Amino acid sequence: MNRINGSVFFSLFVVSILVGCGAQDAINATKKMPEKMDGTYAQIVKTNQEMGKTTDAIHKQILLLSLQDMLSSENSKYLLPPTGMLAEGKLSQKKQRPKK
Repeated sequence: MNRINGSVFFSLFVVSILVGCGAQDAINATKKMPEKMDGTYAQIVKTNQEMGKTTDAIHKQILLLSLQDMLSSENSKYLLPPTGMLAEGKLSQKKQRPKK
C-alpha cells in the first residue's frame, strides 16, 4: 500500500510539474500580449491612413476627369448650347465637397 501511495504521489508530482511548465508558458505569452496588440493597432492605424490617402486621390481623379470631359471639344463641337457637358457637369457637382 505504501508503494502505491508513493507512486501515485510521484505521478501527481510529475504531472503537476509538466502542467506548471505549460501554465508558465501561457502566463509568459499573456504578458507579451499587450505589446503584440499595440503593434497590431499601429498597423491598423497606418493602413487606415493609407486608405484615406487612396480615397482622396480617387476623389480628386474623378473631379479632374469630369472637368476634362466637360471642357473637351467633343462635347461642345456640334451642339449649341453645349449640352454634352451636362453629364460631366452633374458628376463634377455631385462629387465636389463643400469647403470647410
